[in-house]
Amino acid sequence: MVKAKKAESHLKSFIEYQDKMYLPGYYLGGKISPALKAKTKVGGYLMVASGIFLLLFYNIQLFSNYSLENMGWIVPIAFASLLIIVGLKFIRLNSH
Repeated sequence: MVKAKKAESHLKSFIEYQDKMYLPGYYLGGKISPALKAKTKVGGYLMVASGIFLLLFYNIQLFSNYSLENMGWIVPIAFASLLIIVGLKFIRLNSH
């Protein structure tokens, strides 16, 4: 019962945020999305896992072709690294 009320509360606050965030006088920059306020680490873990998967995938693709003259591999590897960094920061932010 408590979990249902808590989930309903999060849903109501998210709907309120979504409906009123662009109204003058309501969204003043101090309110953040309830999705970002949630005290869960699942999003961080998903970012880290997907970043590691993408990093491994792109490195395997890069070294299987042995074509280092093509510089198109830099952007996907940087994106995967960024996913890992942001995921770790998100986990650390929600650990307190």
